[in-house]
Amino acid sequence: MIERLLEIQKLNLASKIAKDNIFNSTLPIRVKVLAKKGGMKYLLQVGARMLETRSQRELEVGAKYFAMMKGGKAGNIILSSLIPEPKVSKSPLSLDFLESKELLSKNTFKEIAEFASEQLAHSKNKEEFLQWAFVLSGLQKGVLSLNIQEEEKKHYTQIKKRKNSLEFYALFSHLGSISGLIAPGTLDLSVMYPSVAKFLSENLEGMKWKGEVRIKVSNGEIEPLFFLQEQLLNLSI
Repeated sequence: MIERLLEIQKLNLASKIAKDNIFNSTLPIRVKVLAKKGGMKYLLQVGARMLETRSQRELEVGAKYFAMMKGGKAGNIILSSLIPEPKVSKSPLSLDFLESKELLSKNTFKEIAEFASEQLAHSKNKEEFLQWAFVLSGLQKGVLSLNIQEEEKKHYTQIKKRKNSLEFYALFSHLGSISGLIAPGTLDLSVMYPSVAKFLSENLEGMKWKGEVRIKVSNGEIEPLFFLQEQLLNLSI
């Protein structure tokens, strides 16, 4: 099951597509709202670029969104289907594919929690302390939060092991949020946009998946498996 999850991570080929055709991508693009101007116009950051466009809905300055983006006939940029990016807590665990496979295949969550406890005790600053505290709090609920690195990109991932299945949440820069359940012979995925469902369907053959695959488009936002609540942390493991 771990191998299947890592193969799904590798399907994030959208970054290559977006670089070639950033303003007419068939896949969602992550945008950050830098400033609001008059007449519902906003200054946005898309990758390393900044652009001005109009939105039919009120956007929060400083927030990040996923959106479909294309060029209009008048040369303007049109945004549609905006969905706020979940405000996930940072995880200090960052591993490449091979390291992720080794960690998740050989280590139990209890062993990972023991390692996180040691890192928490030796935190150099408040930010590092809070990040390891988040990891420990998630592990108390059976959820591991980490970043899986692919080349220069990091994909935020949460994993919850069940008896005969693996539940996960992943956040990609050009696919948005994806949640799923991997079980023997079945793969269930929930995505944010129809174009993402189509993209995954067309590329699942590369995973050599022999079981049943079900992909549905969520009607709303896809939430992470675990949020850090604004309350006193109980760090006993």
